[in-house]
Amino acid sequence: MIESVNVTPVHCTAMSKPQLPTTLAPRLPAGSRRDIGTGQVDQYLEAIIPRIADKCAASLVPSPIAILLTGSFARGEQSVLLNDGCLHVMGDMEFMVLCPPEANLDSMQSQLSRSSEELGCWLKGCGVHCKLEFNAVPPKYLRNLQPHIFGHELVRHGRVVWGREDVLSGPQRFQFSPIPFWDAWRMLNNRLLEQLLWIDALTRLDDKLLQSVFYQIVKCYIDIGTTLLIFGRRYQPTYATRASELLRWANEKRTVSFLPILSERVMACTEFKLVPNLRKRTLGVRLDSSAEELRTDVTKMLLDLIPLAREVWRWEAIQFSHMEYLPPVSDISLWDGILRLQPRVEKLRGWAKLMLTPDVRSQRNFVGRMRALLFRGSPRYLTYTVASELFFSLPVVLAGADPQLEVYEPLVPVEFDEHANEARTWWRLRANVLSGWKLFLRDHWA
Repeated sequence: MIESVNVTPVHCTAMSKPQLPTTLAPRLPAGSRRDIGTGQVDQYLEAIIPRIADKCAASLVPSPIAILLTGSFARGEQSVLLNDGCLHVMGDMEFMVLCPPEANLDSMQSQLSRSSEELGCWLKGCGVHCKLEFNAVPPKYLRNLQPHIFGHELVRHGRVVWGREDVLSGPQRFQFSPIPFWDAWRMLNNRLLEQLLWIDALTRLDDKLLQSVFYQIVKCYIDIGTTLLIFGRRYQPTYATRASELLRWANEKRTVSFLPILSERVMACTEFKLVPNLRKRTLGVRLDSSAEELRTDVTKMLLDLIPLAREVWRWEAIQFSHMEYLPPVSDISLWDGILRLQPRVEKLRGWAKLMLTPDVRSQRNFVGRMRALLFRGSPRYLTYTVASELFFSLPVVLAGADPQLEVYEPLVPVEFDEHANEARTWWRLRANVLSGWKLFLRDHWA
């Protein structure tokens, strides 16, 4: 049984503590959710979610229309480790905040950022380590919802946890087939780009940080499988059903060459995602290993991912660009085919967004780069072009060398002044890619 105790919320920052009840904080053994059985951890988290929504809504001016739970928590597929008597949520808990028409979205998002920090502190005091993510959206967001991956998951699994309960009754219940290839292509390239964030962690003996890197690689495998299912018109609505469908596809007589090994790895990652366990060895990694062993095993896990991810990337690039498959074709040639197909209005819209961003407009030679790249591709696709090659070059980087990628430097949409003195090509490109991604791509459409 979970032992409940009263606790005092920890004071994480200088800001005021949220005034929330602090009863029923868990004291739990190390291991997995399966160790205590009967879904007690899930029940405890389910009880906490409405409290988070209530406090968040009370802190907002004007008051929101509704707050929706999205992501893996909405699907019941969250990853929770039990360690040191606390719950450690791998990943985050995501909420969509539907704002009234008169609300200023920038102001609402700023208020939500403060709430996420305060409520994160309160959760720690209750024995739950979890990052909270709140996204402010206007009323028209749900009316204009498109048949992309997030749209499917929101309509099928999203849950109203505060406010008007009928806000999800209007959006169209999409069929699976209309999910466009470009959405899967974006997901694939986003996941490859995100792996560039964690490279510095592989040089440090920090077991918590290395556990986070391991989880990001697990997510990357799972989402690679999702993108393949979309290209194969076999998309399924949950992690478990996607892994099973990928295995079925791999066992068919005429299948893609890399699918058998990929499907096995996706299944292993999905099993960990749904029932994480410190002691279970997943793709050669056991999370309760020593920091040195963990660093070695996580690095190998990443190196094993890269060639397989590149095979998937090339296969999807060919499907997406409608190019004939010729084994000698280079990655940059595949990108050229995709960039040629990108609608001109999409390219212009992305560059217009950058022109309206002061932190971008002030960078050296931005106007000259924009003139050169305006009709080559949108800032998003050009960033993906460079990021994918940076990812595929990681084995060379992890071996201590600096890959010669100067040919990709002219394709970076923005060169940031703060990175100009970095002499190593790969690291300079990475710095510019990550700065651009955080500033104008991660939460925007540029």
